[in-house]
Amino acid sequence: MQKSKSEVEGQMSLFDMISKEKNGNETSKEENSGIEQSEPDLESPVHTDSEKIEMIPQASAEPGHFHPGDLVTSVYAPDREFVVLSEKNGMVIAQDPKTKDTHEMAAGDLSAIRHPGLIFDMDGTIWDSSENVAASWTEVLNRHPEVERQSVSRSDVQGVMGKTMTYIQKELGLSDSVMKECMTYENTYLSEHGGELYDGLEETLKKVSRIMPLYIVSNCQKGYIEAFFQSSGLGKYFQDHLCFGDNNKGKDKNIRILAKKNHLTDPIYIGDIEDDYIATVAAGAVFIHAAYGFGKVPEAEYRVNDIRELPEVLEKVKEDLMKAPAGGIDSGKA
Repeated sequence: MQKSKSEVEGQMSLFDMISKEKNGNETSKEENSGIEQSEPDLESPVHTDSEKIEMIPQASAEPGHFHPGDLVTSVYAPDREFVVLSEKNGMVIAQDPKTKDTHEMAAGDLSAIRHPGLIFDMDGTIWDSSENVAASWTEVLNRHPEVERQSVSRSDVQGVMGKTMTYIQKELGLSDSVMKECMTYENTYLSEHGGELYDGLEETLKKVSRIMPLYIVSNCQKGYIEAFFQSSGLGKYFQDHLCFGDNNKGKDKNIRILAKKNHLTDPIYIGDIEDDYIATVAAGAVFIHAAYGFGKVPEAEYRVNDIRELPEVLEKVKEDLMKAPAGGIDSGKA
């Protein structure tokens, strides 16, 4: 929300605040400009489990590129922490989580301590594409009279949503060539016809993207996420994405890979089925259950019964995260 002129004029910069506190407002900017920027401790791992998967690193120390929700420290106040609200033209608006005071700071003076991110599942979380997936696969099967199975229903598709493509192929008893044709045509079909977006999706994405950056990790084939972007026009809200079809790796590993690539110290995953929960816990991330989707996850600590509840729940998750060591809260609690 845009601030009034009086609010902007009354806002004390972090530099001014620290100078006033420590030096009675007598220390000049020229004296402070020579202070070297402090670096965050990058040595300790985010997670302490014994998995052989490479650990997610601490936040990048590179200044000048921050996201809403990042926890940062300043060269002028290395013993204090601030939560980033926004960044524009090299200036960061950040809030002291203890006092709730808001400060404007130069991005080059900051170092990231925590960098949370929200990673979305696709099917049963963002949309329900089962009807159009079934229609596209049935078209392909009808081109092959030699194939015993000549149709796929919506319920058939929903029964395997969230599984890897190799699992689905085995479950439906399809040959490699027919399966490949089904996946290719599915992407083309969905690019044009799309899927059923959950009510309030775009409004929710707008809100949560202001809380922290958004990503997608799915067990789908390559091109499926891009088909969603093309049909929905919602790709602008997501920073990055990764799927099983990109590297033939499971969801737990891909959560870690995406988190490492994007310097996420505290990845959060929202999905709808038990396998999503299992993969999230294995990745050392925090899980939010999309209870409006296809599955039940009684072990989930956080859940939303409607996607429009996500901003409020995400704020709660972020609050809990900031009370714990990086990557430290247990997503497996019931």
